[in-house]
Amino acid sequence: MSEASEPFARYVQMNGRYRKLIAANFRDLPEEEMLSFGQGLAADSLAVSDEEIAVLMAEGWRGRLTAAWLVGFSRRFQFAQDIRGLLQSAREPYAGKGYCFALVRFGGEEDARTLEAYLDVYLRQPDMSSDCGWAMGALSVIYANRGSAPLCSLLEMGGPWEQWLAEKQIADPGFLDRMKDLISWLSDFADHCMPGVDL
Repeated sequence: MSEASEPFARYVQMNGRYRKLIAANFRDLPEEEMLSFGQGLAADSLAVSDEEIAVLMAEGWRGRLTAAWLVGFSRRFQFAQDIRGLLQSAREPYAGKGYCFALVRFGGEEDARTLEAYLDVYLRQPDMSSDCGWAMGALSVIYANRGSAPLCSLLEMGGPWEQWLAEKQIADPGFLDRMKDLISWLSDFADHCMPGVDL
């Protein structure tokens, strides 16, 4: 691996940030540390330049994962199309969950369509679908926030979602509700951290 760029060292590697962003592992921190982590992420989401975000997106899954969280926290809509494209072409571990978080933060119709298209492909490929729980949770949050109905073809009885759950041996009937609650909490957590930012 080549030497890390300055933005990568500052925003991704410092204090092991990217490890805490994998599947939102920062939730396991004690409450005070978790809040401090969130406020630091919020501050950096405002401080990082567009050019630095672009650098991070070009530096492997760790950079893209972190960039997605930074973009999502500060709702940098100028990167929405980049995030949508990255999710659609997801071929790497971990970063997809960050893309789902960012798309919820954008929360538009095109973001919902991107998640639907992702699920339509990857629910049918269980060996490549580790982010489908997050994607369906994110889609459900966008539906709820926009007051619109879910895409029935994905959620219908015996449809792709149920088949994916069976393939993954997920028998918890409340799994989708738990994923929806998690994604909703993460978005609320970002909102909670942002007002207290002191640059």
